[in-house]
Amino acid sequence: MISYKLGILTPDTNTEIENNWFLDRAFNSHVDFCIWVLKIDGLKVPPFDQHPNGSRILQDKGMDVESWRLWLNKVVATQDYRLHFEVSDLQSKVEEELASLQALTAQMVQQDGTLPVIDWSAVRSSLTHVYTWKHELYRQAVQQLGSLSPQTVPPDVWQGKAEIKNLLNDLWQNYQLLNNKTNTGIEYLLAIENRLITEDLYSQLEQYRTHLKALQIFLVNYPSLVEYIVPPFSAILSLTDEAPLSEQFQQRSLRVAEALSVL
Repeated sequence: MISYKLGILTPDTNTEIENNWFLDRAFNSHVDFCIWVLKIDGLKVPPFDQHPNGSRILQDKGMDVESWRLWLNKVVATQDYRLHFEVSDLQSKVEEELASLQALTAQMVQQDGTLPVIDWSAVRSSLTHVYTWKHELYRQAVQQLGSLSPQTVPPDVWQGKAEIKNLLNDLWQNYQLLNNKTNTGIEYLLAIENRLITEDLYSQLEQYRTHLKALQIFLVNYPSLVEYIVPPFSAILSLTDEAPLSEQFQQRSLRVAEALSVL
């Protein structure tokens, strides 16, 4: 996850919180599994309808477009970025972060010899407010998710027929055995040298931040380029087995951000 914090050493906590805007772009096996299931079974769920017919192992037991969509949305909810914001010990977290900032400042002084004027008590207060805010986001996400968690495997999220859940459990075990769940396109975007792609995208997304508080992009393996939004802030972008054009990926990301921002 890429989290950009502006003005972390400023005493204006409200500005700091407002400027925390999260852009997450990652491969997620839980979400990818939901797409992989379509390819195995052959169920066509627009826009994921560009794969060939499959075994119909799930369709024959009653899985249809609507039940798959409900399942996918629930799986995406278990991967909510806010679920990583838990702060179990606020004071310890603040002091740990403060010590890290002080060490970084000391290192900067050694490099250029300039001693910045920093009100560390104000920084401590700012950090306290920020981590309190983040834990509140975590609490909200947990409340919405109920008994589920990011570790809940996709088959356990299924709320339909028990027969389908059993089949999903079997398929999940098979999926786990795959040597390579990603593809060339996904690996290219996740490469360290392409981090600049995300940083550039972050700046371009500024126009949507008033109505969109975050953008969580799940990269999945699919034979054609597909975009699928899951409100309020998630989107699924498929990638094929070819290295994508940076500009094309950015345009696709901006397209889903715009769609989410008007909902």
